[in-house]
Amino acid sequence: LGCAIPHWLAGLAAADGADVVALRLAGVAALGAGDAAAAVIGRRWGRAWWPGSSRTLRGSLAFWAAAWASYRFFAPPSALPSSLFWDVLPAVAVLEATAAHVDNL
Repeated sequence: LGCAIPHWLAGLAAADGADVVALRLAGVAALGAGDAAAAVIGRRWGRAWWPGSSRTLRGSLAFWAAAWASYRFFAPPSALPSSLFWDVLPAVAVLEATAAHVDNL
């Protein structure tokens, strides 16, 4: 989901004149930095789990923070407003954390 959704939305955003490279980069940031940070932080310091899942809340917070930091590092300042990332990324983190089996679709 982290790579697929931004890629699908890139076509819609291009019609509005957005920088689609940054939008596609968001998916790479979410899976590359986010999943790695979620796994390390969640296993080491995670104490509270999502209901019905083996994933932790701290892992999800680490996912969000690492993906956001990666986006801010790689994306040009004019790419996308950070408010979009503040709104969308938590939803992606929850989807990744609560997916039943395969979370990297």
